[in-house]
Amino acid sequence: PSLMLRLVNAECSFVTRTDASYGPVSAHILAWGEQMDHPANIRYYHDDACYIRPFSITYGKQIIRGYILHDIKQEQVDRLAFHKNMQNIRDLIQETRNYPGSFEELVNEATGAFRRFFIIEDSKGVPSVRNDIEEMNMAIKKLGKSCVLYQGDLTWEECFSLVDLRGELEKQMSTFISDLERDYTGYRLERIRKGVFFICYLAVLL
Repeated sequence: PSLMLRLVNAECSFVTRTDASYGPVSAHILAWGEQMDHPANIRYYHDDACYIRPFSITYGKQIIRGYILHDIKQEQVDRLAFHKNMQNIRDLIQETRNYPGSFEELVNEATGAFRRFFIIEDSKGVPSVRNDIEEMNMAIKKLGKSCVLYQGDLTWEECFSLVDLRGELEKQMSTFISDLERDYTGYRLERIRKGVFFICYLAVLL
């Protein structure tokens, strides 16, 4: 956050992906109205249909612009997986017999990271669990949506292309570092090192 504020104050161009759960950004996602999901608003990113919404947030005393990309196909996949997880958890709780702990402990263990989507009820001394519809609706609104914050003269396509490229490079670098940390017992390490340095040299030239 401090680095981004410095970039903003210095009026440097930048683009960064931000989490959909980040407070100021989350507020814009939750305020996403049905009028945005109109066929006339459909755009295409890498040949996939999506909706794009520009927004801005206040960061310190500065205004930072951003874009929300709603991937229609990804949202359908995520929604199906989300509801399947909810049902599997409910089935697990209902089918569990002779649990050594309390019902609340059972629910906590069965739900894990999804705990906030379940409410424990007690009807005439018989505990049961139901879904927290409000929490579920808030989570569903975030499915299939990714966000970027940026500064400079950038289009939404350029913003998302740049952060996707960075994500791919970080993934490749992670794989590269993991390979370097492998156990190379019995390998000709000097040849490997020379090969790594040669690749890095070519990367600098490019």
